[in-house]
Amino acid sequence: MNLGYSYTMNFSTRLSFLLLVFCLPLFAQAQQDTLASKTFKEVQIIMNRTVELDTVKAIQIGQYLIERSELRANKEDIDKAKLSLGYLLGRIGRLDEGIMYFDTVIEEAQKAGNTRSEMTALATKAVFYNTNGYYAEAIDPYYKTSKLALELEDYAMYFSVINNLGWLKGTLEDYEGAVETMKEGLDELSKESIVLNDSLTTKRELQMSLLTNIGKAYENSMQPDSTIHYVEKAFALSNTSADSCYQKIFHLVRAEAFILKSDFLKAKEDVETYTTLCLPMNKSDSLVWSGTLGKIYIGTKKYQEAVDILNLGLRVYDVPKEEEKYMDDYYKVLAKAHKSLGQLDSANYYFEKHINTTSEFGKLRTNISTSFKNQEIDAFQNELDTLAEEKAQKENLILYGGVAGGIVILFLVVGLVRSNKQRKENEAKFQTLFDKVNGAQKEVQIVNTKDTVLEERGASDVNEETTQQILDGLKKLEGQHYYLHPACSAHNVAKRIKTNTTYLSKVINAAFEKNFSTYINDLRINYAILKLKEDTKFRGYTIQAIATELGYKSADSFTKYFKQHTGLNPSFYIKKLNQIAA
Repeated sequence: MNLGYSYTMNFSTRLSFLLLVFCLPLFAQAQQDTLASKTFKEVQIIMNRTVELDTVKAIQIGQYLIERSELRANKEDIDKAKLSLGYLLGRIGRLDEGIMYFDTVIEEAQKAGNTRSEMTALATKAVFYNTNGYYAEAIDPYYKTSKLALELEDYAMYFSVINNLGWLKGTLEDYEGAVETMKEGLDELSKESIVLNDSLTTKRELQMSLLTNIGKAYENSMQPDSTIHYVEKAFALSNTSADSCYQKIFHLVRAEAFILKSDFLKAKEDVETYTTLCLPMNKSDSLVWSGTLGKIYIGTKKYQEAVDILNLGLRVYDVPKEEEKYMDDYYKVLAKAHKSLGQLDSANYYFEKHINTTSEFGKLRTNISTSFKNQEIDAFQNELDTLAEEKAQKENLILYGGVAGGIVILFLVVGLVRSNKQRKENEAKFQTLFDKVNGAQKEVQIVNTKDTVLEERGASDVNEETTQQILDGLKKLEGQHYYLHPACSAHNVAKRIKTNTTYLSKVINAAFEKNFSTYINDLRINYAILKLKEDTKFRGYTIQAIATELGYKSADSFTKYFKQHTGLNPSFYIKKLNQIAA
């Protein structure tokens, strides 16, 4: 169940306030008097209550509210009325008409130079897109709202938007973007000038929220070490007595990270603690608890316990139809548990539900690829088909078992011979690299690639003084390990040492006989070789986490360059270093 990010929406108090003011029913008792005798807010109440019974009449009330505000020349009420009607139109599926009202308020505010009105309309438009499932479309108005909020020094609004942006990017599977956005929020929040005078949320609570969201983004991108790192930062900020509801979320996110690391004992400890915090537990809490515990049971091969606890969660929380689209992971876990027990009918039933809910959730995501989900679905379906076929043809498989066994043994023998040869070659390469590391006096002596084809030939047009300035700047950045930063590009390096990319490229080509990208990769791989040798904690990271620390966007990129320079996979290098340390 994709509930991880939904928890963090509780921290977005300012946007929730906008929803209450402009969009949601306020549950007041409508009087039977004429609308003319009602206050603005009372008419809003009547409009939002009426939409459940008579959409045409509700729209008429919204139009009346706009006309009345225009007659009274109350610009603030005119804007509120248009935003209210726009949101109501979205509730009944007339999205384009709703957007038209939002855009009208935005355009009028821009013409009048009313920044606060523009910000409010943009925020309402973003929430409108968000609540109607148009996640990708919500990104732009959220960004614009955040910039206006900073301009107006409305920090409560700004941090609400940053939290929502992080959540949205995570939902759209842009995990790197989610992390970047929320780290920007943390940087802003650390400034002493930031004061949240009118916010219901404190700086510390916002920091905990952002840190947890970052951890969740790393978890969803399969980087559990980074998840645990940021969740524990959030724990360090929390107050045991006052923050049990925050800590409840911390424990859940960390439990999911431990599951990814197959550390099911620690995961279970977190899940058990989850049930003791922010009491009483509601039915939704029970469903989340069941889902996470079900994964732990599957990880420890307790498949019947997994089925039992997952079914308990479904009995406790009767999932409403509109929430089915968020249940894809839950149904997938149930299908996997039944499959492992050989209960193929039940496995197929829940797998079908997983496919349907995945499809429904996919409809909420526009402009993103669903290929990964499709591959996952195909793989699971193939497993089920294979199991069904194996069950139906069990006797035939036994009959041919002897022949198949002989073939397997033959392949194992051939594979073993090849494996031994490869292992000996890798051990020789490791010993060469290890000796080189021990004999190196500085990092550059380990890996120093020369490019035969250079980007910028000839540095004669770069004067000696500029050349030295660039070399000194590069040396300084090397000392600061700036090459480990994900944003380390020719443009950013040139900017930091006050030159241009053409001069930078020419000087690097002339001085190091390599292109800029080779120069950066050499520095990163040299750093990795030494860091892994010297730091046992660093060796304990996953390959993905190590790649992230080195500034690479993926584990594949890091592995590719490491093997290119050393002839070894980083996992083999780490394994041999650990054997020596032991």
